[in-house]
Formats: sequence, structure tokens, C-alpha cells
Amino acid sequence: MIEKDSLFGYDFTVPKDTPEREYSQLELQLLASQTSLHDVFDVQASVDDSLIQEYHERSKRKTEDDKWLKSNKPAILAAMTEIGRDKKDFGSYRVSVVTPDESRFDMAKVLEYLEQEHIDPEVYIACTQIVVNEAALAECIENGRIDLDDLKEAAWIEKSGTARLTVKSV
Repeated sequence: MIEKDSLFGYDFTVPKDTPEREYSQLELQLLASQTSLHDVFDVQASVDDSLIQEYHERSKRKTEDDKWLKSNKPAILAAMTEIGRDKKDFGSYRVSVVTPDESRFDMAKVLEYLEQEHIDPEVYIACTQIVVNEAALAECIENGRIDLDDLKEAAWIEKSGTARLTVKSV
């Protein structure tokens, strides 16, 4: 084998039976990358086995803990619902349940409402462009130019998010 200079941080060799010639940049990169793939497996890792083992064990425990938490969360949420409270102390722990309200207007239905309800053209223009102008819509609702109850009936989407459970030391 004929030794070549280091290229891209890797040493590489060219077989002896290869005639001496100028190699293209692509050929040199290919030779360097082929050698570097081999060299990668010969390099010692700077992380010791105990860290890898600890990481693996903690990851496994985390997965098991997540399964346990997921299976036991409904019981705690049911107990909180049963007592009708969103916050309660149990011994030295405080449990709180928050269910975010993710309700909103369906903007396609709002636009349909604005088009079908013969809204004053000035209000329609103020509330719409290519999409519903939510700030102008809110202002028109506040000013009484749009009936909120009618709009809710036509376009409101009722939605609750996933309950978040927090248990912390008091």
C-alpha cells in the first residue's frame, strides 16, 4: 500500500497495484470516507460503560414510571371529580387539577355566518378580509353590531384540553 497524506482529517491508503496518477477531489474524498468508516469503529468512546448502563436503567425506569403514572392518573382525577374540587391537600401533598378550555370559534363558520346573516356591509368589511379579522369581530360583538348568541350557535366549537395533574410537596 502507498501511504497518502492526510485528507479531511483522515489518513488513507491506495492499493499498491494502482498506478501513480493524479486523483480527482471526488476520488480522494471517497478514499478518505471509506477509510474513515473503518476508523470510526476503532476509536474508543470517551464515555464509560457505567454511564451508558446508568442511562439505560434510568430510561427503562422512566418508561415504567410513565406507564404507572398513566394508569393511576384516572383514579386521582376521578377522586377529585367525586369531591368536586380542583385542589386538595392529601397529607403532605397538594393535588391540583387544571383542564384548559380550548374552545374557540370555527372561522369558516364565522365567515359563513357573516355572509348569510345580512350583516351591515361596513361590519362585514371590517370583520373580514381574506380571513376573519378576529379583533374587528370582537369589537363588533362588544359594540352589539353582531349578536354573540347567534354567532355562538352558528360557529362555536366547544373543546376541553387534557387534564393536567400536579402533585407536589407542601
